[in-house]
Order: sequence, then C-alpha cells, then structure tokens
Amino acid sequence: LIDAPQRDRILEALDLESLAELAARIVKRPAREEAWDLLDLLRRPVVLRRIDAAGAVDAWADRIVKLIDASHLTMAILLRRRAEEYGAKILFEIPTPGRARSVTWRQTAARVDALARGLIAVAPAGAQRVAIISENRFKMAICDLACHAAGLVSVMIPAQATDDDVAFMLRQSGA
Repeated sequence: LIDAPQRDRILEALDLESLAELAARIVKRPAREEAWDLLDLLRRPVVLRRIDAAGAVDAWADRIVKLIDASHLTMAILLRRRAEEYGAKILFEIPTPGRARSVTWRQTAARVDALARGLIAVAPAGAQRVAIISENRFKMAICDLACHAAGLVSVMIPAQATDDDVAFMLRQSGA
C-alpha cells in the first residue's frame, strides 16, 4: 500500500469496525510488525477523518495506545521505519548563513544511531539518564533521539539556565 491514491481508496473502503477487530486481534497476540503496520495505516488522514466523523476519537485513541504498548513501539523503531519509508526526503532544514542545509530522514537516522552507540559505549554501568544542556537546535534534537534509541532518559536543560537551576534539575532528575 505504498501508492498513496490507491492506498487511500482501499482505506476508504474498509469499515472502521473491521479495523477495530483487526486491532483487537493484534493486541491479543502481539505481532510487532503487524501492529506497527496497522499503526502506520491508522495515522493516514483518510482514516483519521473517518474516525473523527464517526465520533470515535476516544475509542480509537485507546486502541492505538494498546497497540503501541502491546507492540513495544519506541521512538527508535519509529525513526528507523520512517527513515526506511522516506529515505531521501528532507526531515530538517537547518538555517545557515547563505542558505538552509537539508538533512534527510536517512541521514538523521544514521546520526541518531551513531550517537546512540556512542552514548551506550561511554555511559557508566547502570546509567539511565543523560542531561542535555543546549539551545533549541538540530543537534539537541539528535541528542534527544539518540537517548531514546539508546534506552536512556534525556533530561533537557535550557542553555540559559543558571548554575542553581542546572544543579536543581540534575538533582531532581537523577541525571
């Protein structure tokens, strides 16, 4: 179902009850890839509009959360899947003097993977949190995604935080 027009026609023809039954079956016997594929279909605008029109947003939100939980979908898995799907499409436009620099989905996933491996290699045994002190920028987003990919909790600390604020955030977070 890669072809968008054909995919949308197929999704319009599926009734929501059938999709709900499929979701329930997958949750009962979690098949990760099947759950992830169904989640991918459920995010499509044609499906979301039908869910909204049926007044079933809350029920579907519950189903989607159950699918995510049962399939152990993580940000790292989601990024990898999107990088496979979108590859050379631009994910980030980074302002630079002169013109913006483009970064694709594939490039982003490769950077996140490399940094995640580096974090795992240098993290003390048993470390669960990483503090990131940064301005809101591309490299901060890559660090945050790498923490998720490495199974670490990122503690975001604003670059303009005072020393006292930083100390408080580090103490409170355990980072």
